[in-house]
Amino acid sequence: MTFMSSVLPLASALLLASFVPAQAFSPLAALAPAGRTMLAKSSMARTMSSGGVGKRRQTSALGPLSMAATAEAVGTDEAQEFWTRPRTTNANWGVFFDLDTKGEDIWITGLRCGGHSFARVGAFTRLKLQCFTKEGSSKGAEADKSQWNGLAELKDLTLPKVQVGDSKAVYTYIPFAAPVHVKANSQQSFCIHTDKKTGLVVRRKINFGGDFVDPYFAEWREGVTDEGAHFTLSAGKCPGENLFVDVSAETSMRAFVGVVDYSLKAP
Repeated sequence: MTFMSSVLPLASALLLASFVPAQAFSPLAALAPAGRTMLAKSSMARTMSSGGVGKRRQTSALGPLSMAATAEAVGTDEAQEFWTRPRTTNANWGVFFDLDTKGEDIWITGLRCGGHSFARVGAFTRLKLQCFTKEGSSKGAEADKSQWNGLAELKDLTLPKVQVGDSKAVYTYIPFAAPVHVKANSQQSFCIHTDKKTGLVVRRKINFGGDFVDPYFAEWREGVTDEGAHFTLSAGKCPGENLFVDVSAETSMRAFVGVVDYSLKAP
């Protein structure tokens, strides 16, 4: 393999990342202030609400080293959605993650997630998926099934293959049997698990370099991987093939990648 061919995949991933909407995340490390402003003005994303499909509201570029909200919930009080930053070159059996609300109650109605972009059609894109939740943090409860309540179980599910850095990915919606009510200023944790080793795309800590590193990619201060107007998301361990038995090491924490669908009013 030549040097050029070995760096092309990385260059492509970084190029994709630099054109992601500011609402999703801000990997603008290598751009001058003028370039960051131009991208912020031109970036648009899709949104779904009870009124149909439209464009995501525009926000100003935020300081990448500030732990301020870098993603904006869009929609109506009855139908909100929160898009995380895109995936890195990582996929796993699943992921644990925590959600901490801010000053308002929310009702989570489902999650959207994607499959590994290198998966072979028919081998890894069709799978079984389960989703669980519990009050409080997932930390310390990854191997205790008794603490978790089932939210969804889908068999023969087809997850769309999500490319690295794709902020406009098509995710599969995982509806919950019943909305999860998370009170203001409280914590709820979730677990998504598949029956494939590379079934679910996730995100790891990564440093793109430069003077303006996005902390939600590079640092994960206090474990926070994404932040919006109504809650933050924090990294968790990855379950193995045997859910609630096999658990990754503390050094292999990963972030949930996809969309959180929720409401500010009780359904």
